[in-house]
Amino acid sequence: MTFTNAFFTGTASIGGTNAYLPSIGVTGQNMQSGDYFEVTSVSATGFTVTFKNSGGTAVDRNFTYTAVGFGKAG
Repeated sequence: MTFTNAFFTGTASIGGTNAYLPSIGVTGQNMQSGDYFEVTSVSATGFTVTFKNSGGTAVDRNFTYTAVGFGKAG
């Protein structure tokens, strides 16, 4: 998922470049029993969400998300 507007995540002089990553909340839709998801690669510009079934195989699911953090600097 790519954000339309990047978040401010810090600078070398303000906490470090990834000190303030956005908080991501995901709600899966059309999930089946045993399905789960993993959120990875959270950054200022987006994140990756992978839905898997109980066997660990990637599956196609719909989702909604929220991303909360600091507005873009500058």
